[in-house]
Amino acid sequence: MPSDDRLELALERTDSVLFEIDADSGAVTHVGDLERLFGVADATIPTWESFREHVVHPTDVDAFERSVRRILSGEIDEDSIEYRIRVDGEVRWIGSDVYAEPDPESGRRRAVGIARDVTDRKEREQSLERVRDFFTEAERLGDLGAWEVGADGTVVWTAGTRRIHGVEDDFEPTLEEAIEFFHPADRETVRSAVETALEAGDGYDLRARLIDADGEIRWVRTRGEVVDDEGTIRGYIQDVTDQHERETELRRATAQLEAAIEAGAVGTWEWDVESNEIVAGAAFADLFGIDPEAAAAGVPIERFLEAVHENDRPALEHAVEEALNDCGPFEAEYRVRNADGEIRWVVARGHVECDADGTPTRFPGAITDITDRKRRERELETLSEFLQGLYDVTTDPDSSFEEKIDRLLAIGCAELDLPYGFLTRIDAAESASTLGDADAAAEADETVADADGPIATTDETIVAADDAAVDVDDVVVGPPPDDRRQTVVRAHGTHPELQPGESCPLSEAYCRKTIETPDLLAIRDAVASGWEGDPAYERFDLGSYVGGKVIVDGELYGTLCFAATNARDRPFSETERSMVRLLTKWTSYELERRRSTAELRDRNERLERFASIVSHDLRNPLNVAIGRLDLAMEADESDATADEADGDTGDDRREDDDRGEDHDRREDDDRRNHLAAIERSLDRMDALITDLLTLARQGEAITGTESVTLADCCRDCWATVETAAADLSVRTDAVVRADRSRVTQLLENLFRNAVEHGGRDVTITVGVLPDGDGFYVADDGPGIPETERDHVFEAGHSTADDGTGFGLSIVREIATAHGWNVRVVDADSGGARFEFTGVDVETPREELPADGGSGPAARDGESTSEE
Repeated sequence: MPSDDRLELALERTDSVLFEIDADSGAVTHVGDLERLFGVADATIPTWESFREHVVHPTDVDAFERSVRRILSGEIDEDSIEYRIRVDGEVRWIGSDVYAEPDPESGRRRAVGIARDVTDRKEREQSLERVRDFFTEAERLGDLGAWEVGADGTVVWTAGTRRIHGVEDDFEPTLEEAIEFFHPADRETVRSAVETALEAGDGYDLRARLIDADGEIRWVRTRGEVVDDEGTIRGYIQDVTDQHERETELRRATAQLEAAIEAGAVGTWEWDVESNEIVAGAAFADLFGIDPEAAAAGVPIERFLEAVHENDRPALEHAVEEALNDCGPFEAEYRVRNADGEIRWVVARGHVECDADGTPTRFPGAITDITDRKRRERELETLSEFLQGLYDVTTDPDSSFEEKIDRLLAIGCAELDLPYGFLTRIDAAESASTLGDADAAAEADETVADADGPIATTDETIVAADDAAVDVDDVVVGPPPDDRRQTVVRAHGTHPELQPGESCPLSEAYCRKTIETPDLLAIRDAVASGWEGDPAYERFDLGSYVGGKVIVDGELYGTLCFAATNARDRPFSETERSMVRLLTKWTSYELERRRSTAELRDRNERLERFASIVSHDLRNPLNVAIGRLDLAMEADESDATADEADGDTGDDRREDDDRGEDHDRREDDDRRNHLAAIERSLDRMDALITDLLTLARQGEAITGTESVTLADCCRDCWATVETAAADLSVRTDAVVRADRSRVTQLLENLFRNAVEHGGRDVTITVGVLPDGDGFYVADDGPGIPETERDHVFEAGHSTADDGTGFGLSIVREIATAHGWNVRVVDADSGGARFEFTGVDVETPREELPADGGSGPAARDGESTSEE
């Protein structure tokens, strides 16, 4: 195979093109499939300027031109640039590496380079950037960071890890530099753990001191594990300084209690080993569910052991046995059940006293309730596991959005210990309530409405059932939600009312309070908080609930919630709330991304459709005009030639003059015909352009509506449409909520369509539908065959020779933008009747009979015509 052929094949398989640009002429030569990469034929881009004009995306034109000119002018000798192009309505990214060098034959400056399709890489980079931003926020909330150590010792830190170390964003340490951040007393422990992991594949989880870049000592928890056969270690580091300080304080307090044992400090005991009885203080007795008076007198040790959690009892008995055998110190952490049946964590410390023979005699000690500390430790572990699960789900490239939501709902239910999780969609009313001011939303991490119960209103505050006051400014005030509905989109669990597709009025849902709360709505015990009798409680029978708003592009989409039939035995912790916040935030982000992608796809399809129409329909009248103009110009040139050649005299000249006059008249007639044809073509082009622009603008969203009287709007439209001898009969004075400008366009196109297809003397009737759900526009023309009704709203479809085919497409676009439905049926008169339903008719009136009158108002049964 020739070398050029091999090069062509290689370039084709790599979606690449080699190119050369002449500095003097700008001419471009290339090797590779130009059409495959850029979607254009070779002849389309003879120069780099034409490539810039026809291929490069408008947004990137300036950067592209600047790069090429700098190379060709000699300002720089090489450059790399990435730019976008559009091929078949799809945006692609192209990467080009360009180098300047002299032509080996002429010595003139030229630019050579390679262009390749880098769309997949750019999309991956953009996706990774979004994920990186999301998990940077997650790291910040959890005060942790991730890291990786390769088998070769290469270290990678995330932003959270750099923040904990207090270093710059671009800091990239070696393994030794990373270990050097640890306190000298802990450094060897960390180094040994990392080396063991690299050599033997063992993971580790340890706590150590770290000295950050500012010299401040921080306590951190660092955990790592081997993730592949190469020996790569991945893990996380978490700042636990506050937790460590609390634990240190706890140990200090415990030591003080131990010192106060002999003085009868609270939470102390003394076990007489010989009699096997324990004498304990009131606090100690309360923890074990024993009567304080009995404990003060002495209770058998078995009575205390009965209160110890059955899973912890063997380890406690073993620790006691060791202390007795050694006549030494004792320390143990275990769970006990108090008099209320509540499980509490305690740490017990003491020492065994023995006689001269080494026989244990006394066993005094003190006990401390560490339930809160244990709960915090569990919450930190739970949060770490949750973040890992969240990362695994949201970065899974093979899962759809629905599958990710289902998995996240399952994770949320497991972490919150609630059986039901669900994502809802709330249908927005016309005047949807405000979602709260921006400041309140920004402070969502700090302000939590613990609305354990229906919120009651006073003059100054909103008071929740637990008496926690929330500022009125922080609570959304909006219209009654009775006209909105809640629909379950995705769900986890078996609750019959919380399954996908289940719907109910918002007034009967807990979510009506969720969307009025700045942060989360958290209900620990619905009955105790006064929800019993509420429509939401009666319908769903939920005893506990936590949920937050899902906001998409600044607007309320719905809610993400978790619930259970039973009440919880404890309030929702801050860690649990953080989990729900992260889930709602990711859901909002993902829905926004999906909506943006869909809108971009629709916009591209619209542009592609318009381009097709412009390239096809405008070319025909343009060609007609050009052809006629050429004929007229040829006729003028022919006349001029004849005048110059005319040299006859006398009778011959008079005879020639007579023939010339006849010829001139024919020529004038031909010119007028040519000009008339040109004028018709230009009018046709003008109509096409006007309708195209109108159709394009219909893609814009309706930003506001007002009360529009149909009769008045019909009168205004009738005055602007060429109606010939047509009649208009408006049989209603109904008022609808709509965008006046677009409804005017809708009616104008319907009137124009009726006149064009129904004849100059057609009668057009406008009225409201019998059920008051909308209005109709009918005519007494020939009607529209049933086989054509599915196509009449398509852009470019027309049965008239001079029609643009866009009028009814514009009608449908305007109706859709309002949220209306439109269909074509047979009118009573045999013509076409366009019915619009789903219209907000503010004052629906019965259809008024036509009385045959005429006048400009064209309302209340009157009619009008224009000659």
